[in-house]
Amino acid sequence: MSEKIEPVLSREEWARVAKDDIRVTLAFPAETPDLPDERIMITSEWAPDLIALANHGLPESDPRKITREWIDLLNRAASNENKGDMDAVALKSLADALESYLPPWS
Repeated sequence: MSEKIEPVLSREEWARVAKDDIRVTLAFPAETPDLPDERIMITSEWAPDLIALANHGLPESDPRKITREWIDLLNRAASNENKGDMDAVALKSLADALESYLPPWS
């Protein structure tokens, strides 16, 4: 059994996240009072690209890294369910979404 993966952002960090139809913003308090707060903004159109690049940058040993093995396991689990069963549809949809962040097969 694998160890539980801890959340990337803490409750306090999530409280500093703002989202609208165009962008997601994470605000960090400035290190000194005379500087403005720092912000990271991700536009919705770039989000999938950034997810793919971030995943690619993770080391192979990181348990959060999306891998072809994950996709294969999800697809096998989906095919073992009754076709049309909501669990099978959900597993296949999850596999397809995660696979979209991986480089194409070479």
